Amino acid sequence: MSFLVGLGEAIDKWSNLALSVICDYVGWRGFFKAVREGRINPSGQLPDHAYQRLHEPSQADAIVKASSRLVYWLRRFDLDTRDVKRLSRWLIRWAADPVNACDKLPPPREIEAIGHQVLTELRAGFDKLSQTETPKVEDAPEPQAGEQPEYVFRRDGDGWFIKAFGERGHFPGLVGLERLARLVRAAGRSVPMTELVSGGGPKKRVSVADAAAAGLTSERSSSAPLVDEQGVKDIEEKIKEYEQGIAKAERCGDVTMANVYRNELAGLLEQKRSITMPSGKPRNFPTEIDRLRPAIHQSISRACQRLRNAGMKNTAAHFEVSIRAEGDGFIYSPSPPIRWQ
Repeated sequence: MSFLVGLGEAIDKWSNLALSVICDYVGWRGFFKAVREGRINPSGQLPDHAYQRLHEPSQADAIVKASSRLVYWLRRFDLDTRDVKRLSRWLIRWAADPVNACDKLPPPREIEAIGHQVLTELRAGFDKLSQTETPKVEDAPEPQAGEQPEYVFRRDGDGWFIKAFGERGHFPGLVGLERLARLVRAAGRSVPMTELVSGGGPKKRVSVADAAAAGLTSERSSSAPLVDEQGVKDIEEKIKEYEQGIAKAERCGDVTMANVYRNELAGLLEQKRSITMPSGKPRNFPTEIDRLRPAIHQSISRACQRLRNAGMKNTAAHFEVSIRAEGDGFIYSPSPPIRWQ
């Protein structure tokens, strides 16, 4: 696999997220700014649709991970990372706390212009690299007899010894390191979350019966929808009603009422997006597995931070960009492949 493939995938992932959050910022910034200033709701309490918007799963963690991966690859090609970092910081602030960030970030047009410039430069840099021949990277070879392995992740008493990328260290038995070890042993294979959260030895796995007894499930989604089809139809009818109200207010020259309708329409559209899939069908309630995902991610993030604090910055960055959630599990898929001892 070419190193260039890793860079291209990182650019695509980050670009898609960046565009999505920029569109969200452009569409919602004025609304949250008006709420913050008391022009829409003087009581200071957010309307229900805005409250829902704030309590959806945040994209902030996804941007952090995508930008870390992109910066990692840009550095490998000696490319500038400053603009990517700057734009990512803005988008993370907005995704994490839109109410407090609405009047602390550059105007929407400026964000759009900077985003377009960064994405264009990234694509131009990638195209330029694509014109040069890039060496292929084969599977990691087995170490020769007597040769010291370059990558080691093994038990060391009650803790762990880790060696990689010219870095090494001894660490206590953290939960996140235990999960990293399991993912490393299963490189390229998705490890179920029920296995990652199980106690005991590294090879112990939670059975279906034990998982059910503990309140866990291997199902990826619940059969219960967030809202029935009639509820979706009611929202769609309300959307049409507000669209007609906007048109009527504009014909009458009533700017205030038109803006009120627009704000309510924005809330309904966001509410519809949060409870329906792109196909228009209702979304399902999250399962226990959906609730395990952030807990596992946080434990791995803490372990990576422990590595970074111990001077193993390259190793921490490697795990952060090589591990991702996939379905009802997590997978460690390094590029290029690494053979750990």
